[in-house]
Amino acid sequence: MYYGATRCSDLHRELLMEERLIPVCSPAYAERLGLLRDPVRLAEACFIHASESTDVQQIFSEWRLWCDGSGMSLPYEQRHYGFNHYQMALQAAQGGMGVAMGREVLVRRLLDQGELVAVGGPAVAAGRNYELISPRENRERPRFRAFSDWLRSEVALSQSAAEQPDPAD
Repeated sequence: MYYGATRCSDLHRELLMEERLIPVCSPAYAERLGLLRDPVRLAEACFIHASESTDVQQIFSEWRLWCDGSGMSLPYEQRHYGFNHYQMALQAAQGGMGVAMGREVLVRRLLDQGELVAVGGPAVAAGRNYELISPRENRERPRFRAFSDWLRSEVALSQSAAEQPDPAD
């Protein structure tokens, strides 16, 4: 599975999931800055960046994309922490270090469990998706077909679970 926007016409590509970006932080950090009451206060936050898992080698690319899509202008280059691993960026956000750019597919469980909260505005299309990419000649190989069938069923299960209402509500 590949997360990105790189196009290679000589490869078989199959869309698995689309991704959207949304700023996330710990509930305590959101409370301390008043982000849930006043999203404009996001400009006062410390911004957390993750760079390793995108095909764009610019540390601020996801924040820039989100700002363009949401219409907000933020000083994300002035007060920030940068991580070269996305999981570390999320852990920093959970630990109250600032606001990370959440990839909705990857943060959904943390949002549902209340470990993170979405702040600052709407989710914005990431311009990158999760795809299954392989050499074209692999498409008809039994092992590849078995794997791709399994992967699609897992994605479908996770998406249907995310769409189900919480029984506790």
